[in-house]
Amino acid sequence: MGGDEYLSGLLDLLKRFGWDTKIGLPIFILVTIIIESLTLGILGQAHVILPAKTTLIIFGGSAVLITLIWLFRWFAVYRPGVLVMGIAVQADSDGLDFYNKLRSTISRSLAEQGIGSSIKFREFPRDVHLADSESAEKFIISNGIGVLIWGDTASGTINGVESTRFNIKISYQYASGTPEQARQLENLLQATNKRAFWDVQKTNSLPTLDIVAGNVVEMGLFTLAISLYSLRNLEHRLAAVRILEKLNKRLEGRVQDFNFPNLDYTRQEIRRFLSRSYESLRTYYSLKDDFDSTHVYAEKALKLNPRDWKAHQDIATTSWYKGDHQAARYHTDESLRLNRKNELAKINLAFLSIADGNYKGGLQKYKHLKPKFLNRTNVLKVIAFNLNEYDKTGEVAFLFTAGWLNVRYADHAAGKHQLEDFLNLAKDTKYKVLQDEASEIIRAIK
Repeated sequence: MGGDEYLSGLLDLLKRFGWDTKIGLPIFILVTIIIESLTLGILGQAHVILPAKTTLIIFGGSAVLITLIWLFRWFAVYRPGVLVMGIAVQADSDGLDFYNKLRSTISRSLAEQGIGSSIKFREFPRDVHLADSESAEKFIISNGIGVLIWGDTASGTINGVESTRFNIKISYQYASGTPEQARQLENLLQATNKRAFWDVQKTNSLPTLDIVAGNVVEMGLFTLAISLYSLRNLEHRLAAVRILEKLNKRLEGRVQDFNFPNLDYTRQEIRRFLSRSYESLRTYYSLKDDFDSTHVYAEKALKLNPRDWKAHQDIATTSWYKGDHQAARYHTDESLRLNRKNELAKINLAFLSIADGNYKGGLQKYKHLKPKFLNRTNVLKVIAFNLNEYDKTGEVAFLFTAGWLNVRYADHAAGKHQLEDFLNLAKDTKYKVLQDEASEIIRAIK
């Protein structure tokens, strides 16, 4: 056997065992020493002789370095706060192509999500053996794994055709919340990850491997997104949203088949989680007066569901802040058309009447509001909205509406003070209907 063939045989040996497996460590060190010896022999033929001490350092140093890298691969601990998605699949020689395809697809898919700061991919050695879900659960807890794709491959004859069976499962950790929330998450993920194995015929392996690896990664990414969603902090929620958005686009138009038997259900749940996420993010950014971000997620919600009356309501508010009053009027009308009981849309209509100078009509609309549909948080936001508009425009009618709403729904003392300020500032007779209302309220309070 020539030198090239000998070296090629050694590399094939490494590939078959996997350098990071338990048996792979001594084999890899041995092969490295053999390659170094061959190199030193070639140097010797060229009359380049290294001192014995240097030779020992090369041999010993390479063995130590390989061992350290191997130990890191097996026992690395990732910093807290970083969710790890791992893969631990026992692959036989015929399953190596699938394993490599799955590994590269996961790595590429995570990179495409743009969430590298909060998600890390960890590939475990191919001889990690997980016998069942219980051992997988212990494994992910002890190794700090958020989502683990695990299983094995087995080759044989299925229905008279040479095939490889891929037994793939997904285990995960999440912040469970209440027992009911935990049960709902368990049911959701079990239904989504229902398929347990795929059979790939050797005669049609390459295109089928692409499909199978893609399906496994899609289910893994959905599980990862739900795990992130359960953690309930902003960074993880945003990462979950990015994953779900890309999955929603990726699965759009896909026809359900035996490779992904719960595609329709998964697609439905993706859209449901996106809708909930968009709403919670709008609430978060709205409380911080970040109207640009609120507007972005309201638009995303409408793209997902054009009949989302809450999203129309939020766009009406943010559009007014952004100076697009025409859009504010349109989305107010749409929100009320889609939900006739939406009191916030009715408040918007009252506000718009005041903004148009129709003070009598605006006051009548405010008086027709139904208190049982309002809550204190919404009223306080509306009051702040009116005060902000008064500060921007100097229109004292908005000071009146803030005071009127305060007296009726929130803070009597603050409302009385605002109505008194309004009466001191509003000298024009066009405000007569509002002046009369303010005077009557103040007399009733006294």
